[in-house]
Amino acid sequence: MKEPFYHLDYTSGSCLFKLYINEILIVDNLQEQKSLAGNVLLNQFIYNEGIQIVRFELFPQKGNEILNENSFIEIYLYVSDQTTGFSNTIDILSRGTKLPHNLLYNEGKLLNTSTWIIDFEAKVPYSLEKKWNEAKEFNLDQNKIEEIKGVYTEIYQLAQEGNAVELYEILEDSFHRTSITMYEKERNNVVQVFENLIKKKPIGDSIYKLEKLEFGNVRIYGNGKVVDVLRPDGKPILLFKKKEEDENGATLEVRLYQSKEDSKYKII
Repeated sequence: MKEPFYHLDYTSGSCLFKLYINEILIVDNLQEQKSLAGNVLLNQFIYNEGIQIVRFELFPQKGNEILNENSFIEIYLYVSDQTTGFSNTIDILSRGTKLPHNLLYNEGKLLNTSTWIIDFEAKVPYSLEKKWNEAKEFNLDQNKIEEIKGVYTEIYQLAQEGNAVELYEILEDSFHRTSITMYEKERNNVVQVFENLIKKKPIGDSIYKLEKLEFGNVRIYGNGKVVDVLRPDGKPILLFKKKEEDENGATLEVRLYQSKEDSKYKII
């Protein structure tokens, strides 16, 4: 395939879970996100050709201490080629592939947590550096948490002020990585949509407004080297809505690492 796109469909029941792709946290329905089922495009989290790791962490439903015997996760993993209009699709794991039921138990007793790891080989025509591989490992004491929230506050203020130029400079590496993994030849359209979003100009028929800043949980993952902060409802800090009462809106996800070399916070 010339431009392979890797997709993961998932559905779940009678459990909560976290989904990681190559140790980057993608779905976390412990954080009030209603993600019992969905589809994830994996390319943004595939950095090189070779073996990729999908990991599910299972947890009991709220109010329970152990997993339910009916807990399940079901997935479909496949790859399709953009150059053929996605008509050329190959199954990597067939539709309806289920979490092995024995992973819920240890010596016949239900566990309080469980892990399901799936690996697969991706053949992508690019190679990207995982810059946070050499980053500092986070130790989330209260001072560090406040420091991280301070970084998010500065980023939020740039968006609030409509400072698209400076905010784009901060996010440029992330946008560049996304463009490569999505095989985007032209970046002008992406830049224009981003500028319109930040400067409160129409996108289509709608103008999106940045929601008031509120902090929820701080999460650490990526082998302890990546961190992000959510709102109390589990949504990203940079959340834009057409109407305040809308449940969902446009988001810009910001994940940080801290450089060993100069201790500066950078966006993956």
